Amino acid sequence: MQGPTLTAIGQLRVSSKTGKDLIYAGATTDGDGLLTVSSKTGQDLIVAGSNTRGNGLLWVKSKTGQDLIYAGAAASGDGLLTVKSKTGQDLVYA
Repeated sequence: MQGPTLTAIGQLRVSSKTGKDLIYAGATTDGDGLLTVSSKTGQDLIVAGSNTRGNGLLWVKSKTGQDLIYAGAAASGDGLLTVKSKTGQDLVYA
């Protein structure tokens, strides 16, 4: 793993030896904070930041891309928590 890189606009990137971003901390195009942790293949595993409506979210995925946990806001603006099995079956939906 290469050392972290801090850009002039306040992004922190930790990349693999092949150049894939493993950790990104910075901002979305809207200016909200964003943190992503990715696998060595480039698959996002953890995303924390805001959704398109500006509400906070935490999203956890498997290495195959299956959504496992989502905590954030529903379209209505109310809180939402979903937990799924590795096959995509809803375990918790609240």
